[in-house]
Order: sequence, then C-alpha cells, then structure tokens
Amino acid sequence: MRIKISIIPKENFLFSEIRQDHIQGVIWNLLKDSEYSLLHDKPKFKYFCFSEIFPPTDFKEGVEKAFFISSPDKFLIKVLHKKFKELDEIKLSCYSFEFKLSKPFDLKFKKRWITGSPIVLQVERNIYWSKKYHPLDLFLRRLKENALKKI
Repeated sequence: MRIKISIIPKENFLFSEIRQDHIQGVIWNLLKDSEYSLLHDKPKFKYFCFSEIFPPTDFKEGVEKAFFISSPDKFLIKVLHKKFKELDEIKLSCYSFEFKLSKPFDLKFKKRWITGSPIVLQVERNIYWSKKYHPLDLFLRRLKENALKKI
C-alpha cells in the first residue's frame, strides 16, 4: 500500500537542503506513539520505504512537489495517513510546508517493473560483489545472510 504526500514550500530554497533523513524523521515522529514505534530501535527491516522528492529541482514558494511512502503493511500506511491528517503543516529540516495527502492506495503492476536502485553486497572486506567477477549464487547467498541478520 502507498500514500502520496504533496508538499508546498512556504519559501524558496535549494533542493539539496532537504535530505532523505529529514523525510525519515517525519515518518518516525508520526509513528512515535503507535504500535510501530518499537520498530525504530530494532536491528531489522522497518516495513516501509519512501521515495525521493520529485521533481528534483529547487524549492519555490507555493510550487508543489511530492514523495511516496509505501509498505506491505496496510495498517502502517493507514496509521501514517491518520497521523498526517492531524497536522496543519510539516517541517523538513528548518523549512515549513503545507501538504496535501492522498488516500492510501494499492498500485498493481501489469508488467514487470525494474528499479534503478543498486544492491551492493560485500563479499569480503573491501571486496564487493560484481556480476563480472563473482557467481550469482554468491550474490544470492550474501543477500540471504544480510536479510537473516535483520530478523
């Protein structure tokens, strides 16, 4: 399930002044008083992810941008939706934004969807997996080992 957050800055500033950890901070602050607050300090998968802010241009007062939050846990998205609805504005870094909130929605893909995000796995100290030099089974084994560490 996903939710789209459209943000409208109240002043002009550079795109680089808002980092991913600012968005992550807003999400964790909204989850603070919910059953999901315990996930924050556990060394395991967090069950949500979020997109970059788009379009990736400098922020102009009154010009809308957006980002998505997604999770396989539908209830987590519903909790975030409810918490966002209680706010008048959000702060990212030191900047205030008005925002518009979408209803939670599922996105069904009709075709195979390929992302552009790389997966980097360490094979040995300072040696990283490369399709050119390492077998696929090594990649899959390391991927499984990393995932099991987070359980």
